[in-house]
Amino acid sequence: MFLPVYRQYLDESVTRDGARSGLGLSHADVALLFFGLVRPYKGVDDLLAAMRLLPRNARLYIVGEGYSRREPSAAALQDPHIRDRITRVDRFVDPAEVARFFEASDIVVLPYREATQSAVAQVALAFRKPMVLTRTGGLPELVEEGVTGTLARPGDPEDLARAIDRCIGLLDDAGLPLAVERFAARFSWPVYAESLLDTVREAR
Repeated sequence: MFLPVYRQYLDESVTRDGARSGLGLSHADVALLFFGLVRPYKGVDDLLAAMRLLPRNARLYIVGEGYSRREPSAAALQDPHIRDRITRVDRFVDPAEVARFFEASDIVVLPYREATQSAVAQVALAFRKPMVLTRTGGLPELVEEGVTGTLARPGDPEDLARAIDRCIGLLDDAGLPLAVERFAARFSWPVYAESLLDTVREAR
């Protein structure tokens, strides 16, 4: 079974312009968002290495509590080539704050080295955000390659940078949010409920 789209974080009072202004983002900035608990298997180190290969207007927000004593991003955050383009929010994010980060972002990047599924991806779909995901577990099923996002090889910063660059190119399409919304419909709660009932019927 797939995870359904999580729409409970949507907040009509949070606008894109207001959210971006609050985070200090300019119109020219491309905001990349990694969201969720920071664990080694989630590939944050790969994402930070990829940042060295991306345009100067790419800004990365790593938002979420570090789950282990070793913060994966500690050394890279001091890298003079990228440190001025990275914001680390190392804490638990209250549900009321979630909309601010997703509305401000242009692309959600989840560079997991291994995974089954991702609840964060389902939040991104609710906010109609294109995603860059890795080809591991069920993640490839959550984007339509070249239409609603792009895919990269896990554990490969160079390929990840290329995938992010391709996804940045998708932002020129004004119809992108609607394309993501249409794609997300296949993961709606009604579809989930019907799929669950089908599974139960088959098991009888």
